[in-house]
Amino acid sequence: MIECLPFARRPWRDELLDSSVDLVLAIGDHQKQVSALHYERVGTTRLIAVYGAPLRSRLENAAALNFADLQHYQHIYCLPWTKENNELDRQQARAGFERPAGICLS
Repeated sequence: MIECLPFARRPWRDELLDSSVDLVLAIGDHQKQVSALHYERVGTTRLIAVYGAPLRSRLENAAALNFADLQHYQHIYCLPWTKENNELDRQQARAGFERPAGICLS
């Protein structure tokens, strides 16, 4: 039987070690590598930037944006969880950056 549990940002170590949970699929790449748990990368993600006429001259030929670049632009934040629980924003915070949200729809 497969039982899917709702998302929870927390360690699953105890459940995995006592076999009450068989598998945890986590989104993000900053899990603790010094652990009793085994981590394996199963994919990658991309940030897709959608922009309009005001930014066309600055971004139309850009092949990539790094974390530092993201903080120079206003963002529309429309995810169902807070920025503090969003993996991109968590990675930016670890790197000392924060992307400004012009509109929050969460």
